[in-house]
Amino acid sequence: SSDLELDAPVRVILLNGNNITHAGRFVNASASGMKITMGSELFVGTRIRVDCGDHAIVGEVRRCHTGAAGYVIGLETIEWNDRRELSSAVSTLGDFPELRHASNC
Repeated sequence: SSDLELDAPVRVILLNGNNITHAGRFVNASASGMKITMGSELFVGTRIRVDCGDHAIVGEVRRCHTGAAGYVIGLETIEWNDRRELSSAVSTLGDFPELRHASNC
């Protein structure tokens, strides 16, 4: 099968405006989704970002049930980004202090 199985720590960020961060574990991923475990329950429909190594995956919770290690979360993948590209884009955009000063006038 084309599923990627890996037991790795992940950081889970809730994309609800508060950007609350949780620790979790990566279980597996396919082209259309992924499975993680974490200590908190997430509601179906919640959008989250999962940071795992150099990858940042945005997904929507499709399933959540209790498991041996807390909650098992099934996600539908919306975006899969390389964080190295994201951080270089952010650092490029962040280097304009003169624009910040101009907006304070």
